Amino acid sequence: RQTRSDRDWSSDVCSSDLSPTYGEIASAHRSARHQGTAHSLPIFLPWHREFLRVFEDRLRQEDDTVTIPYWDWTTNRTMPAPLSNASEWGVSRNLTPNDPLPVSLGAAVSLAMQQTTFNSFHMQIVPPHDTVHVVVGGDMVNIQILPQDVLFWLHH
Repeated sequence: RQTRSDRDWSSDVCSSDLSPTYGEIASAHRSARHQGTAHSLPIFLPWHREFLRVFEDRLRQEDDTVTIPYWDWTTNRTMPAPLSNASEWGVSRNLTPNDPLPVSLGAAVSLAMQQTTFNSFHMQIVPPHDTVHVVVGGDMVNIQILPQDVLFWLHH
């Protein structure tokens, strides 16, 4: 059963303004984590897609050509080169630019893709997703600040 926060979280972010600040958008991720809506339920994937849509729509208010690229870490196991220097982005990471993510992540995603129900898919896809956060480390594992790392957006 969906709760109001499951359905209307984006309107909550924008409740007083159709142009939420970056801080308000990042805060929505923190709030959803603490409410148990964004990560602990099968709503994980659709919630994050909507979250990205809200962020991308806000970016497009500034520049209508903006899109958020996707990092397919199953085939490109190292960080995208333009984003690999953590100090340039003002974030901390444990993964260095040339360190590859574990090859086992691709196999785990392949297993998830073989599932025949959404719930079983969800149960299989969350562990490799979480592993990326842990291996990248630094800000990517701190729920309070992880949207500050640009890799967060490409990862989702």
